[in-house]
Amino acid sequence: MNDLAVITCFLNFDKDPMRVQAFSQFKQSLDAQKATLYTVEVTQEGRHSEIKNFCGDNHLEIKVFSPLLMKENALNVLSATLPKEFKKIAWLDCSTVIKNENWLEETSKLLDEHKLVKVGEDVSWGALASDREFFEKIGLFDLDFSGMGEYISYVSATSPNFAEENSEV
Repeated sequence: MNDLAVITCFLNFDKDPMRVQAFSQFKQSLDAQKATLYTVEVTQEGRHSEIKNFCGDNHLEIKVFSPLLMKENALNVLSATLPKEFKKIAWLDCSTVIKNENWLEETSKLLDEHKLVKVGEDVSWGALASDREFFEKIGLFDLDFSGMGEYISYVSATSPNFAEENSEV
């Protein structure tokens, strides 16, 4: 078993059936690569899960009144529920496609030497990995209106005193 868990957040507040289909394809591609995926699905009050049947026991549903600022916070909550044998965590947008079939092993090895690793060739910040301690001590920046939450998380992981030295963050 690999020591790297993959987590993702599924949001579909506009009820787009294409998002469900895209998630299914995302899940199938990770299954083919033998990745262990855990998914947090954020749904609005009064609505039900659209993807639980794809995920089985590795699914956490969070019901909210308002969807603002949910993605990173939901991933922080999900990371705390992972089995302890996973020492490393990759978080991917659920539309991410990784063509390299050895990415799990390569990412895990890189995390033995680095605090944070960019996963895949995509230039977006939507695919990163860290050791579990990052989530326990720092977590993903979840108060982001700028679209830069993952970048702020990156800087905080790579700069030892970032959070302490930047009280405005």
